[in-house]
Amino acid sequence: MRIPGKLFWTSLPLIAGLVVPSLILIAVETIAGRIPFGAALTDVWSQQFADGENVFLLSAIGLIPFALLSIFSFFAARWLSPRRLACVALGGLLGILLYMVPAHATIWYPLCAGGHISSTAAITFLFIPFYCVPALAVGLLVGWIV
Repeated sequence: MRIPGKLFWTSLPLIAGLVVPSLILIAVETIAGRIPFGAALTDVWSQQFADGENVFLLSAIGLIPFALLSIFSFFAARWLSPRRLACVALGGLLGILLYMVPAHATIWYPLCAGGHISSTAAITFLFIPFYCVPALAVGLLVGWIV
């Protein structure tokens, strides 16, 4: 079954938004914590809905810029060709990821490397999605220009 291009570019941001925070944590555990990939994958999977850790909640909060991109792509799909929509959606996705990945990695790195962070550092996860919105706008603009 082939998914139409416009539907793909409208739903891709939401799928990416759900998996990116977990993938960042797996990468940081593997690199900084020197944990084998399989063990890191198992660890993050066990933290998805765990009390006090709940990585899935971070993904849900982090969906804000991805949902905005999906909504924008949905409306833009009416006027843009599939190729142009792909450029715009990829530009927006790249804009979000260029801010979100380093921000999440900066918070997770000390924890995975055996260091300590402030007790209020987790609050940063609430602000990251809102800081990604201007990066999304820049990415959309760059995608439009391309």
